Amino acid sequence: MRKLAAVVFATAAALGAVQAFALEGEDITYVSGTAQNVNEGTVGRVDTSSAVALEFHSGAGKFSIPYTRITTYQCREESKYHLGVLPAIAVGLFAPWAKLHFVTITWHGERDTAEVATLELSKSSSEALLALLRARATGACKPGSGQTCGRVF
Repeated sequence: MRKLAAVVFATAAALGAVQAFALEGEDITYVSGTAQNVNEGTVGRVDTSSAVALEFHSGAGKFSIPYTRITTYQCREESKYHLGVLPAIAVGLFAPWAKLHFVTITWHGERDTAEVATLELSKSSSEALLALLRARATGACKPGSGQTCGRVF
């Protein structure tokens, strides 16, 4: 019984460690925002190794989001395909419904300017990024937590 409990615990710990690094090495798309040196639609990677800032790197450029300056973040899910009712039912019978996952982060940039970035990522990466933001961006307003967020951009 103890061996079984040890195996279950070790497996759960290993899966947790894998989830924590789910963002590393995965392609993430910068959909839109105010980053000066990254074009919309640029595919890159997010570096979460820094305890100070979330960094987006691509071949075209990079930008950094300091955790202490994040004001809000939120995740949303959209259907990949927009069909009518009957085609949607037909597709739903034969294939899983494809969804896109977006995370939008707002923060105060240099000289206290409002900045925003919307990233498209996989479901597991969006969950990992939200967990990271909950842990590191402790001063941010979390939409949906029953409170009204301060400044809206």
